Amino acid sequence: MYESYYGLKGKPFDIRPDPNFLYLSPKHEAALTYLEYGLMDNIGTVLLTGEVGTGKTTLLRYAVNHYCKQLLTAVIYNTNLTPDQLIEAILDAYGLDYIHGDKAKNLAKLNSFLQNQARKKRRVLLIIDEAQNLSFETLEEVRMLGNIQNDDIMLLQIMLVGQPELRFRLKRPEFLQFAQRISVNYHIPALDKAETMAYIAHRIQQAGGNPKLFTQKALEKIYEHTKGIPRNINVLCDYALVYGFGNELETVDVDIIEQVLREKNDVGLVFIEATVMNTAGATPDKTAHRGNGDNSNSRLDRIEGDLNRIDQSFRTEISNLRAQIDKIRQDVTNSLTKLYMFERKRNEELTRKYTDLKNKTGSEAN
Repeated sequence: MYESYYGLKGKPFDIRPDPNFLYLSPKHEAALTYLEYGLMDNIGTVLLTGEVGTGKTTLLRYAVNHYCKQLLTAVIYNTNLTPDQLIEAILDAYGLDYIHGDKAKNLAKLNSFLQNQARKKRRVLLIIDEAQNLSFETLEEVRMLGNIQNDDIMLLQIMLVGQPELRFRLKRPEFLQFAQRISVNYHIPALDKAETMAYIAHRIQQAGGNPKLFTQKALEKIYEHTKGIPRNINVLCDYALVYGFGNELETVDVDIIEQVLREKNDVGLVFIEATVMNTAGATPDKTAHRGNGDNSNSRLDRIEGDLNRIDQSFRTEISNLRAQIDKIRQDVTNSLTKLYMFERKRNEELTRKYTDLKNKTGSEAN
């Protein structure tokens, strides 16, 4: 609709992942560096996380196009699978036939395939997107797949891509063995204000337009409401260009952004919340950006709060149990002490009576 009016070759803010529009912010460049290191050196499982809309899938497709050409790569997008279904999906992704419901034979076929690729000196990569949806049993199956080796050579490298919940799940005790196998991990944070402005200019320029299509104040307002989440930015900017075209404006100013926010907030313009983590993604920061019009805690804050409450409840129960054990131990000790003193006194009494009786018997004999 507005493309020709603004001299664009296409829609610059399409929310569908497109590697051609990838904006390599310092954060995304760091993520690519980690991914390249993990993929090129084949050093173990790779973990990439980020909030919804931060560009994980776009970055993933870019990495596959640039770093995985020499790898035999398959991507699993549907992760609501049982362990059996996962094995079938993997075989299908590599173009192999499978026997529905026969896990043993399917695993044998997968192992044979991997051994054959190893003999051909071809590395095999499995990428699982939306991995936070994997059930415990299916995630355990993924861990077992990572154990497939030939001597010391790993036959199947695995990359997990998902939302921050995945990182928290892997910190649970039951996933310790799996977490220990993750050699490279990175969490993609939201863009800051400068990166948001550069991101918008980059996407417009990639579409053949004027990178200064949005005014400075408009850009600041966009960042204020999107909190640097690329998908949020795309949705708001796309609406803004439609409104700008409708008002026959050469540039999109802050008034247009405010008009979009006023008129679209009630009909689907919902902004995704972002959770801030450190660069390596190892530990979540307790500070969270809020979505527009949403004063509730972020999803991760709620999860962390629930975990803290469970932990506190667990500690309280342990403390109560220890107190009960100490009381029982003390009661038993007291009872045994009393029994010991009673038996000792009784033995002393019996000994005295025996001595008296013996002396009396001796005297009568004389």
